[in-house]
Amino acid sequence: MVYISLLRGINVGGKNKIKMEQIKTLYQELGHTAVRSYIQSGNLVFESSSINTTHMAQEIKQGIKEHFDLDIESLVITHQELDTIYQDFPFKMEPLEQASTLAVIFLSEIPTVDNVEILMSYVHTPEQFLAVGKHLYVYLPNGFSKTKLTNIFIEKKLKVVATTRNWKTVTKLQELSQT
Repeated sequence: MVYISLLRGINVGGKNKIKMEQIKTLYQELGHTAVRSYIQSGNLVFESSSINTTHMAQEIKQGIKEHFDLDIESLVITHQELDTIYQDFPFKMEPLEQASTLAVIFLSEIPTVDNVEILMSYVHTPEQFLAVGKHLYVYLPNGFSKTKLTNIFIEKKLKVVATTRNWKTVTKLQELSQT
């Protein structure tokens, strides 16, 4: 089965530097195959006979801690989950060239309704957020650098681990996971 893993905070802003070749080798040591990466910020597509995404994410996090002495959150989703996220993306009004205003925030678990309501109270027009299960669809027409709704802020409000990928990255991962 094909999986996508999203590592939070790898090779961003000069912090938590790990070469993707080293990560790919770690995944292979963990028993995963056909490991491929997209850009240098912790996006990997791989195959595995394992079916428990939570267990895989924990193994990856532990492997990174042991091999690189970094505490990096890992989220693992199936190709089918990513395909559904891709197909259901509600903000199709923006051309892909402006994908920097569109994103998906992947969550470690489904947040409580109360916590989603708290987060949504901080979303102000023209920003748009749509919570669906273990992810948020995001439209930030003024860009991510202009919003106060950062990953850390979202994690605090939802009380779950979160990692954000812009629409271009989501699209590329969806393509890579089909091959």
